[in-house]
Amino acid sequence: MWLGSAVFLMLAASAAFRSSPNATVAADVVGAMLARWHYIALGAPLALFALELRHARKLVLIVVFIAIIIAAAQSLADLRIRAIRRQSITPISELDRSDPLRKRFGALHGVSMMLLLLQTIAAVTVVAAKPREGERRVMTEDTAIYKIVVNHEGQYSIWPADRENAPGWNDYGFSGPKEECLARIEEIWTDMRPNTSGGGP
Repeated sequence: MWLGSAVFLMLAASAAFRSSPNATVAADVVGAMLARWHYIALGAPLALFALELRHARKLVLIVVFIAIIIAAAQSLADLRIRAIRRQSITPISELDRSDPLRKRFGALHGVSMMLLLLQTIAAVTVVAAKPREGERRVMTEDTAIYKIVVNHEGQYSIWPADRENAPGWNDYGFSGPKEECLARIEEIWTDMRPNTSGGGP
């Protein structure tokens, strides 16, 4: 939602200035969109930051935190832009280009657009980073079934259930996910010293 809204706003602002009868109307349309955008620009990263605190993914947390600061800065810039428009008796687009008010308005408008672009980049970074981390979890997650094996010295280990035992190792009679097999070994293998009598456990 955050990324989609940022991209939509940038495209909609460009379309508004191309299709509106004059710059004043376009500015009114974009201003109305920005007023609603700020709720998403601040709300979505704040919610995402709270969710990511549980996962402690540093890259995502840093990028989202920066995005929150950028969104706050853009909100302040847009509030100042609206204040300038209210102060001006004449529409900003009709002021002389050398007018200090128009120059200040133009500079703030440029800053606002740059901050919006930075938010879009931050959103893209978060979206791009999350699948990679998810793929790493899938790749490292061991879903194979193992069995417990024991050798003649009473030493226990785990072995893939679908493979033939290594020489000298026999089935103990328990199989399951890796974690369950290791937990069972902890229960049954209390004495780590090898059994040198030559018998089983």
